[in-house]
Amino acid sequence: TMDLVLSEGGYLSGFLDTFGVLLPEDERILAESWQEIHRSVYEIMEMDPRASVTLHDLRTGDLLILTGTTFPRGAHSGQLICARVVPDSVGHQIVGGVFEVPEGTEHTVLNLLDTARSQNRGTPIAEWLAKLERSSTDSDDHP
Repeated sequence: TMDLVLSEGGYLSGFLDTFGVLLPEDERILAESWQEIHRSVYEIMEMDPRASVTLHDLRTGDLLILTGTTFPRGAHSGQLICARVVPDSVGHQIVGGVFEVPEGTEHTVLNLLDTARSQNRGTPIAEWLAKLERSSTDSDDHP
């Protein structure tokens, strides 16, 4: 939730406007560049948790290689995730919340991300995740 408030809600921008001058210049420039990078849906293409993870951005078609990234236990090639992948001083990394995207819902999620960005609110994403969680919990309760 905090990541949605910071990014889609615009609070990171407000923080940088107010307190950015207190950051070292390289960190401020990097944080400012992250404001332009939006969440997307990625397919995990290759995964070697000790070395790198290759992600395919379903929105742009770009391939991104992440190094030094810790992925949740159970993450695997072919899995779809929603994340914000940003440049760091060496390559790319994921910042903020990551959630799994059920197969077949990737276009719905991409549309929700666009809606959230255009409204400057994370609410559409949070509501969709809550609905997904409720339906998952309901199906677990009823065999």
